[in-house]
Amino acid sequence: MKRLFGLLIILSVFFVGCSNDSSIFEPLVGTWKAADLVGTTTLVLNKDDSAVQTYTLINDVGTTKNGTWSSNGDTVTRTWSASDIDTDYYSLSSNNSVLTLSSTPNGTATVYERQ
Repeated sequence: MKRLFGLLIILSVFFVGCSNDSSIFEPLVGTWKAADLVGTTTLVLNKDDSAVQTYTLINDVGTTKNGTWSSNGDTVTRTWSASDIDTDYYSLSSNNSVLTLSSTPNGTATVYERQ
């Protein structure tokens, strides 16, 4: 009985220590790049919840946004300012090398590759 009790204590400590802490592992963290006919978008999602998005046209004219990001279930939200917030549904490839974002679950998607 004491062995069983000891095993239960060890297992409970193990499971508490292995909680889903996004600061330890977040598959969205990294640099992502998408290209379309008129330019490229680079999206950087940092471990400290900061985000940078750069959209560059083919002729090297670009814009950059700085803000924060968070994920919840199957959505990712990027907050650039109080009035500029992007929330998209996301999916990752099985090896986390491709990120797909769309504004609706079955909407037009933007496909990013991990850099």
